[in-house]
Amino acid sequence: MEALLPFDQLNKLKHHTWIQGFTEGPITFSPTYKYDVGSNVYDTSEKNRSPAWCDRILYRGPNVIQEAYGRQEPTLSDHKPVWSFVRLPIKTIAPSKRQAFIQGARSVVERAETQRAAAALHLRLSNCTGFPVDQAARAIQIVAATVNRRPSALLLDLAVVELAKQQAAAASTNYDFF
Repeated sequence: MEALLPFDQLNKLKHHTWIQGFTEGPITFSPTYKYDVGSNVYDTSEKNRSPAWCDRILYRGPNVIQEAYGRQEPTLSDHKPVWSFVRLPIKTIAPSKRQAFIQGARSVVERAETQRAAAALHLRLSNCTGFPVDQAARAIQIVAATVNRRPSALLLDLAVVELAKQQAAAASTNYDFF
């Protein structure tokens, strides 16, 4: 076995960038290929292939510990499959932190929806008054500060007024809201 390892193809390729960072445990088992099917005898065909380690397990990552590395001994194939036991770190999520994250995400979505609704109402107010959109938005902020209400609450009031106007128009009834 020690005579074959220096000629192992994977060991010869370990300097390539695509394999750097991966680790393989020490090979302490006999080559996994080429066996006569149905036996534990290396290739006796006219090709007389050299034994090799064709089945491998490579791993990478912080704190990964390989506990064992070996091969199985079935005779159904010309290969001997390999196995490995590894210890992997598992991240856990604290339920309270998960809930805080979800609530934060919901707040972001709600703010975005409020901003989108506010932009639509700013545009509507701009169309009604003839003010530019930025001035309509500023007017809402000034009125909200004057009546001691949040701009989002005032926008809700404006949305209700707008809905009432639409319903009144649909009913062909004239109401003055301003």
